[in-house]
Amino acid sequence: MSRYQGIYATLLEQYVDFKKSLGYRFENAETTYCLFDRFTIQNGENEIGITKELADRWAVKRLNESDSTCYKRAMYLIHFASFLNDSGYNSYIPRLPRAYKSTFTPYIFSQKEMEDIFAASNRLEMDNSMDSTANVIPAILRMLYGTGIRVGEAVSLKVKDVNLDDRYLIIRQSKNGKERMIPFSDSLAEVCRQYRNSLHVIKDPEGYFFVKRNGYKCRAQTIYEWFRKVLREAGIPHGGKGQGPRLHDLRYPHLNKIRTFSKELPNQRKSQEKGSDNKSLLHRANAAVRGQAAVGAPPFLGCRFIVFVVEGGQRFCFLLSRYVQINHRSLELRVSQQKRNLHNVHAVFQPV
Repeated sequence: MSRYQGIYATLLEQYVDFKKSLGYRFENAETTYCLFDRFTIQNGENEIGITKELADRWAVKRLNESDSTCYKRAMYLIHFASFLNDSGYNSYIPRLPRAYKSTFTPYIFSQKEMEDIFAASNRLEMDNSMDSTANVIPAILRMLYGTGIRVGEAVSLKVKDVNLDDRYLIIRQSKNGKERMIPFSDSLAEVCRQYRNSLHVIKDPEGYFFVKRNGYKCRAQTIYEWFRKVLREAGIPHGGKGQGPRLHDLRYPHLNKIRTFSKELPNQRKSQEKGSDNKSLLHRANAAVRGQAAVGAPPFLGCRFIVFVVEGGQRFCFLLSRYVQINHRSLELRVSQQKRNLHNVHAVFQPV
């Protein structure tokens, strides 16, 4: 039975199937088009062809709707209206709304908090229930923290996707529908090996990597619920829905999470030249990474670099630099924002 019931039902199905055939997952868009289908029914639409009046009503921001959701609803309608025009149905194509500016700020865990989270996950009681997910939590939290993957990607990992010997995993069902390969550390490989050895299930390359004791796949929502329990056990307060800390915040890079490419560098006297802070930062970051490369650190193509600055006893974790090139001889960083009175700089990396 079709998910769509309105005047555009057949065309919506055709458009969604077309986009999926091109490799797009299109899950969020498909949900939005279901809402649009109901919207056309409620507005009594009986002729194919999107009018300006219909598009304007659809673009109105709803109660408690975020700016990003409203923006995406309008964007999906623009795409569908273009498809209708290409299919021979005259339709009004609205202008894309002004881009929204995200005000989201992730929660950055301190090293002590992460130690408490891991310790609390190790203390979870394993009951006799074969349907419990408690046995998964210590390993999957470390996986999220150590690799930066999403929880949905983690629970979708197959056994064949995780190579514990060569220490890399392959994400096949990503948010953007693209595969990617992610390396991980020896310590994470050992944790995952211990977890898999604790399971009494037949090793099937097509089976899921993170499974409950009965061998069934874990749900992302269940992992989040257990994470809330771990936070309480670790004594880390939660600000309520939408406030965090969230499970997703484990993905965000900070000084205690990402492997550090340099030791703390000595203070340098501030130059009076215009733009000297940026130049000094680049010089010190380049020197730090080149120093590590000289002692055998491998080149990391496709990595993004984050520079951490210690100033006045405070640590600034979000002075981002964009990766341009790195090999054993050279590194170029493009600083995305200026910071005055830079003192101690750490050059670190995170594979993407």
